[in-house]
Amino acid sequence: MRFYILFFALCLFNLSSAQNNSLLFDGFDDKVVLPANDAYDLNDGFTIEAWIYADEWRPNAWQGTIVAKDLDPQTGYVFRCGAGGILSWTIGTGSSWTEVTSTPIMNTDTWYHVAAVLDNGEARIYINGSQVGSTSCPNAASSSAQLHIGESSGFAGRVFEGRLDEIRLWNIVRSEQEIVDNATVDLADDTPGLVAYLKMDEVEGTTATNLIDPGNSDGELINFGSNPWQSGYTIPGTDMKAEAIISPDALTLSQGLAQVKVRCANNGLDPVSDFTVGYSFNGGAEVTELISVNLEPGESFDHTFNEAVGPSGEEIDMMTATCTVASDGNLLNDMITADYEYADEPLTVTIFDSQQHNFAAAGQTHASAISLPEDNSMYEQILMNISVDCPGTGCDPWDQPAKISLVKEGVSYEIARYITPYGKACGPWTVDVTDFRSLLSGSCDFVSYIQVWGASGWLLNASITYIPGEEEHPFQEVLPVYDTDNWVYGDPGIEDDLPAQSLTVNNLAEKIDYRLTVSGHGQGNTDNAAEFSPKTHSPYVNGSEFVEHFLWKDDCADNECDDQFGTWLFNRAGWCPGQAVDPLMLDITTEATPGSPIELDYELEEYTNLLNTGYNGGSHTEPHYKIHAYMIQASSQFMGSAEYVNSTANNIISPAEISDLSANTTVTVEFTNNSTVTEDAYLLKVYLNGDFILEETLDLNNEPLAPGDSYTHTFSSGLDMSDDTQDITLSILVIQEDDVAANDNVVSRHFDIVSNIDEEQQNSFMLYPNPSEGQVIIHAPLIGENAELRVLDTKGALQVTHRLSARELNEGKRIDLDLTKGFYLLELQSENSLLTKRLVID
Repeated sequence: MRFYILFFALCLFNLSSAQNNSLLFDGFDDKVVLPANDAYDLNDGFTIEAWIYADEWRPNAWQGTIVAKDLDPQTGYVFRCGAGGILSWTIGTGSSWTEVTSTPIMNTDTWYHVAAVLDNGEARIYINGSQVGSTSCPNAASSSAQLHIGESSGFAGRVFEGRLDEIRLWNIVRSEQEIVDNATVDLADDTPGLVAYLKMDEVEGTTATNLIDPGNSDGELINFGSNPWQSGYTIPGTDMKAEAIISPDALTLSQGLAQVKVRCANNGLDPVSDFTVGYSFNGGAEVTELISVNLEPGESFDHTFNEAVGPSGEEIDMMTATCTVASDGNLLNDMITADYEYADEPLTVTIFDSQQHNFAAAGQTHASAISLPEDNSMYEQILMNISVDCPGTGCDPWDQPAKISLVKEGVSYEIARYITPYGKACGPWTVDVTDFRSLLSGSCDFVSYIQVWGASGWLLNASITYIPGEEEHPFQEVLPVYDTDNWVYGDPGIEDDLPAQSLTVNNLAEKIDYRLTVSGHGQGNTDNAAEFSPKTHSPYVNGSEFVEHFLWKDDCADNECDDQFGTWLFNRAGWCPGQAVDPLMLDITTEATPGSPIELDYELEEYTNLLNTGYNGGSHTEPHYKIHAYMIQASSQFMGSAEYVNSTANNIISPAEISDLSANTTVTVEFTNNSTVTEDAYLLKVYLNGDFILEETLDLNNEPLAPGDSYTHTFSSGLDMSDDTQDITLSILVIQEDDVAANDNVVSRHFDIVSNIDEEQQNSFMLYPNPSEGQVIIHAPLIGENAELRVLDTKGALQVTHRLSARELNEGKRIDLDLTKGFYLLELQSENSLLTKRLVID
């Protein structure tokens, strides 16, 4: 399957200038300083561009300055990089910093074109012409600092190590297309909007010429050694990149066999027609396939291997994928790896495992690239579990805002927000992220941010749990409405009326929700706003108030994360220390018309801060809100513009029982066409204990499968499944060309021939409701004897025990477990059986 990104497909590769040099920065104290100039101040439209070549990445992204005009307190801006290849664009608001980051996708020893844009309150960043991050930044505050290149203006020691070339500043917004078209083109010094242009083409001297007013606005080289002028940027003609491991995901691997799916991209300037895709597990032998597909510059291709793979004698801990081509001019991006960590809880995928955050070497921001099931329609609920532990240096003493975002195609979605507790470990907190199911698919980049200003910090644990069940609306579309972490409230000098947003309702949308996560922050102001000031705001739909939103959390004293080392008992504007922030969910389906525009707004209660404004370094923080809002469209039908191709392996009908196994076992499988189009060609493969046995091709021209239809196929050859010396797992892979999901194509059935676990008893073990508020009914009619019920937490600690009679188990016994919110494992142990179930308390 092909995808197209801008990259430099439309670039004119023009290095026609007499000299193409760059400037080498030593990563210690080298910097270029330009004379003061108001033209370098931020305005509603602003763009920075540069070519960068890092010899080494600084440990944190905030340490590797590219271009800066930043000062304390929180004014100006800085464009920077580090932490394994993260790009950062940080803007001061006068009371805080607003930052947008990429995931760590750049390598050392490689040239990249990077750009930062401020576009009427939205900050965006680009790498090689593709957007890799965005966030809202409505209130940029200029600084009086001089413009620095290679080191921060206001924070010494935040330096870049490597080469910088073609530094450009604009007082206008440069579009993605303009960035791509001109990245490799020499510009005229009178190009409209260009306010600084340092080509770095000198061969000697201590001055970097600024082509905008040369002689008066040139950059002075400070602290450089001899001969810092080096060769400038180049782009390889041929460059294949291993971009993403889409499948398998850890959840699918933990359940059995899976398919491998890898994304390769043409990062060069020339078309590529034949390239090789490969993969290996745990450092073993590589499996490769030659792909004869023409890829233009900027195109990517998803390749799915038509085999089912999985653990063979050892658990899969790591997968390596490669995309290679002859005469590749850049070998550094040909390989990508994925580490698989299997959670103790069933149907759970680990996102962050004891990831330290601090304002020291660890850093406040961390990224995690995780593969998730591409098809998640078999789950009715997707939950994110978050907890924080104390590092060896101790927990951070303050309640601080924190969030986990998902970055997809350069857009950042806040999917969970929480507030850290005062100085103690707490959690887990559960956040329902089902609204983002369309994005929580395939290759996912998660970014965690915890605001912390000391060296202590937190150890973050985060995971995603899938709750099985039928989903009425498995297809979704998520449209951002608001995206701001610092919406200043009540400052007479700053407009605080959020702009109404106009969006278009999808033609096939059947359910529309308006999801708002709002929390108030800042203290020492009139009404002690916004943290300690209850206010009533109003979500609007199509110009009319839809509901009143009383933003106040009045139960902080009941927090399960109790006995904190601070004022955790005080109620606050939408949050409590040591808790997740609950979103406001509004069903606005009746207000929406499919195919038509809809206007969404959020009106703040009138308020004026008369006490003070701005930030004074400690006792006072200006009132502000963190507001992230989305319109969630859901449907029983695929809502995209292209055809949707997907088939699901549903069930092995035969053999069903151990008694069905023989030397000539009949094998029958059922699968469904979930596509939006009729399908008639399939390839089916059979595996025993992970080993390939046979395959059959289906030609259904005479009876093609319409969308939603199922088909039952019996293989023409029987299987020898008579071996009674080992357990047997039968797996069937259903292959359909251009299938969008690789995680739902394998169905398996396990036969406990040796261990002889009674599957019928396990299947009869019922636990409901689940999730529960604490009271559950235990029903196990086939166990036939007295049993002990044990409830264990996620760390294996015993929480509850009950003795249950055979009669109680047969009729169903209601039990109040009296458990706190979280995830638990239930074990029902009798003399002859051990049955298990997972329980969610919410």
